[in-house]
Amino acid sequence: MTTETLQVGVVLIDMFTSITLIKKSFYQLVGIAGMLIACKIVQRFHPRIKEFCYLTEDCYKPGHVVQMERIMLEKLNFFVNVPIPNHFCHRGLLACV
Repeated sequence: MTTETLQVGVVLIDMFTSITLIKKSFYQLVGIAGMLIACKIVQRFHPRIKEFCYLTEDCYKPGHVVQMERIMLEKLNFFVNVPIPNHFCHRGLLACV
C-alpha cells in the first residue's frame, strides 16, 4: 500500500464520518471499507477483500465490507477523487523547474 493510498483512504474516511453518525463498533469496518475504496482508486491491483477482513481478525465478513463500501460511496455521492498533499507537492515541484 502506497502513501498516496493511505492519504486518500484517510480523507475518504474523514469525509464519510463527518457526514454520518457511526457507532463505535463500526469504525473498524468503515476504516477497511475506506481503505479498500482508496486502493481501488490509486493502485493498479488492490488487495482482496478477505485480506482486509483478516486485518480485523475476521470480525467482519467480505459481505459486510462490500455493503459498507456501497454505503460510503452513496453517502459521498461517489465523490472519491479527492485532493491530497502529494498532488500539491508535485505541482509545486513542477512549478519550480
